[in-house]
Amino acid sequence: MQLNAIDYKFYDDSIEYVDWFLVKSKKKILYSRITDITQWQTILERIFGLWTIVVETAWNSSMLRMNYLENTEELFDKINHLVKESSK
Repeated sequence: MQLNAIDYKFYDDSIEYVDWFLVKSKKKILYSRITDITQWQTILERIFGLWTIVVETAWNSSMLRMNYLENTEELFDKINHLVKESSK
């Protein structure tokens, strides 16, 4: 069984999320629809040096949570940059 069963792919116009664990699910979020990006840590994540990034959209109140990530500063900045570029 594959333990790392979640893939995030970043394209010029969107983020694609694919979950391969038990049931395959796929979600695509356009950068132009993203309204908020949050980076935070629970107490347990803090102990292990992990972070969660939450991407929210206004459309259908959709949300993408990227949990238990390491070294998220660069990823957080990259998503922010892509969202800003899409609004030009």
